[in-house]
Amino acid sequence: MSRSYVKPAVLTATITAALMTTGCGQLLSFGSGFVNSPLGAILSIGSQLLITAINNAPDPLKADLEAQSSPVVPLKIGIPAGYAPNLNGTLLTGLVDEPHAGAVGPDGMVYFTERETGRVRRLDPNNPANPQVVLDLNVNAAETRGLLGICFSPPGVTPALMYLTYNRSTTDADTTSEPECLESRVSSFPFNNLNPAAEVILFHYSPRDPGTLAIPFAEDGITTCSIGPDQKLYFGHGDWGTRINAQNTDVNIPAGKIHRVNLDGTIPADNPIGGNSAYAWGFRFPTAFAWDPLDNQMWATERGWQVSDELNVVTPGGNYGYPIVQGTANASFESLLSAGGFLFANPALDFAGSKPLPELSSIAIIRSNVYRADAQGDVLYSYGALVQFPPIIGPSLGRVGRMHYPKSAFDLVVYYGDAWQSPEDAGAVYGLVTLPDGHILALCRNAIYRLDDNTVTP
Repeated sequence: MSRSYVKPAVLTATITAALMTTGCGQLLSFGSGFVNSPLGAILSIGSQLLITAINNAPDPLKADLEAQSSPVVPLKIGIPAGYAPNLNGTLLTGLVDEPHAGAVGPDGMVYFTERETGRVRRLDPNNPANPQVVLDLNVNAAETRGLLGICFSPPGVTPALMYLTYNRSTTDADTTSEPECLESRVSSFPFNNLNPAAEVILFHYSPRDPGTLAIPFAEDGITTCSIGPDQKLYFGHGDWGTRINAQNTDVNIPAGKIHRVNLDGTIPADNPIGGNSAYAWGFRFPTAFAWDPLDNQMWATERGWQVSDELNVVTPGGNYGYPIVQGTANASFESLLSAGGFLFANPALDFAGSKPLPELSSIAIIRSNVYRADAQGDVLYSYGALVQFPPIIGPSLGRVGRMHYPKSAFDLVVYYGDAWQSPEDAGAVYGLVTLPDGHILALCRNAIYRLDDNTVTP
């Protein structure tokens, strides 16, 4: 980047990001009109300069050239930990159809999705054999698509509602092809007598970014869903491969956001941007959410591109930097475009240039006496990355990591490391589900395990 180009790029990025992170993001909706005023004209010019700056700057998607090879913990000291004794896995049931995400239903049973088959199954943790199919949708499961997220309305809602996020197949069957017309959905299903009734579509998105770009392969779209402690529905949406739209807060552009809506799909009045479901932005592919029941702090996992899978603390109106920054703003060009890294929210844990990337898939917070005292408040995250010994690519490992992240500004040490590894025939760990009794289930490619702590007396 030339010296004459750095200054307007940094200035524009600074102004634009500052406005977006202070609740003025609706003024910077690149796909819509701006306020009809001198300020609006300045912002309009500034936003176009920012787009030009990013398009001509060194590509953040090639950040692996400068990324640190080991995980990074901004403003704290990250220390790999050998958690011993580790958690133990108790096999509940063996499976063959790749469970993806799960949630506890109104009957206390575990309901989980199968990404490729489009099925939702019910599992009784006390009698886990042969989980029952309760719903079967026609899904497109190519690339990152399929039946992805599941959650249930809070207690007291009548009838109870089951929420799903998925990619609808354009045929009458499940498919892993890439049809021309593909639709991703956020839907609710009234859960009368513990059986899902007719689908109510809350949001549906075509494979085209409305009015602008075609979405390459229509991947990295809708992701997960969850109910927050505020009894709102949260759902994630990847960047659709359009990159800059992760910074675009236009109401019609869902890409690169975490969204927050009421249980009926309407927009809460207290969202960061009025009339907009966007709750936080600047994400490439947010995959899972969890809240700490002690203080209601929201956590999210995110998958980077080439570098920097992330564990994030999510705040309303937060801008998490993508594609201007991946992970911590520590590459030279990231620091320039983000004014030293202070304009965007840094991740709590940045896996940086780890090879291979862990491909974070789920998250849970330990807050139960079925786990030992020193683990309370720790973050569990599931991942499964390919073992790569060129030219051979080995089987997918299933692992659950544990991060101790002190919330005190005076405690600077963060510990992280593996807490459990699934047996080889179980495969990658896709989902973590917290049971009413506090135990956490690991949904693996071919099995479901309960994670036990044998140091705790029942």
